[in-house]
Amino acid sequence: MLERLCERAPQNEPALEYVGDNDDDDDEVDIEFLIDDENLPEFYNPYEVLRLEKWLQKAAIASIVASAVSNLVALPQMQGVVLSYFMDNHIEWNFVAWLIAIVIFVVMVGLQSVILFYLPLKALGSILRILMEMEFHSRGILKTQE
Repeated sequence: MLERLCERAPQNEPALEYVGDNDDDDDEVDIEFLIDDENLPEFYNPYEVLRLEKWLQKAAIASIVASAVSNLVALPQMQGVVLSYFMDNHIEWNFVAWLIAIVIFVVMVGLQSVILFYLPLKALGSILRILMEMEFHSRGILKTQE
């Protein structure tokens, strides 16, 4: 079929790697220069959004600690449940029951903290920043400064 039509135009080499516009080490857009701009958003303050994002990052880490401390009350009850699975509740199984209860406690609190507190707070901070950057991109402010 190609012989009947015409010869194919010369082709470039295939692109094997993605070459983006931004550097890989510059993941975040510097929004500090937007504060001096006369075209600031009317409905929010960019400094407040950036400050809230930083506080959400700190709250995500603090939520893990708060979750672990608040669940420490349940650790002796968990040890009693683990100890009840051993047929003879002798004192030598008490140490093993504590070890198993601590492992279960760490896994349970870790999953609870990550799923219920850490990931949602980190996502909320990222979403706020993304929405702010989208708004600046839509108004063409970031394109003129780059």
